[in-house]
Amino acid sequence: NGGFFPRYSLEDVSIISESSNRIAFPFVSFCDIPIGRLKQHNEFYGYYGIGMNKENWGLGKKLNPVIYINSDTSLSESFKSAFKGAIALNKCHNESEYLEAMRKIAAYIKPLSGEPQTIKGGKKFKKFYQENEWRYVPINKDIQAYIKERDYDTDKVRLNKIAEEKACLKFHPNNIRYIFVKTDLDAIDIIDFIDHNISDILSDTQLCEYWKKLLFTKIVILEELFEDI
Repeated sequence: NGGFFPRYSLEDVSIISESSNRIAFPFVSFCDIPIGRLKQHNEFYGYYGIGMNKENWGLGKKLNPVIYINSDTSLSESFKSAFKGAIALNKCHNESEYLEAMRKIAAYIKPLSGEPQTIKGGKKFKKFYQENEWRYVPINKDIQAYIKERDYDTDKVRLNKIAEEKACLKFHPNNIRYIFVKTDLDAIDIIDFIDHNISDILSDTQLCEYWKKLLFTKIVILEELFEDI
């Protein structure tokens, strides 16, 4: 009942940095894709999800679209030059402001295509730019800004726990637009889950009944939807 928890994800930063290939940043990822492309997305990542209100919730929570970069462009080279200069300035003059700014930018950078780190069962190629990804990257003094690749396996569990406690992305039932499930049986399971757990979020009995009924109307059965698109 907490919300969306940031997790450290190893990201390919070689397109903007000559000093590192992958760095793990803490973030929550969303995809702003039209319903017509939902089937392709679900076939790759899975058939269950929550659709949030972008205008009234996402923008207010400071979500921002990622920047997709073609590695073979002047933009990629410009980022590398800026990163290199920020590293040199920090090393020679102990000025970390510009390097920290570049790291914040790097948390929103993504190559045009690649292999998602979160997919299990073997490597799968994905055209990332088709996902229209948005991210919530917490800026919090209690949260480590990044993990180097060599420390990722050792530190990720501990630091994920801290990010969960310190930077949970809260939401209210009225921020939900859709609840996606695969089958009608899944819809029954979700209805039972909402029925038994909504009181953990809202203490007012009358409000619980109102939001419970409203959330039921948000459920979308993807198998039925895909027959019509």
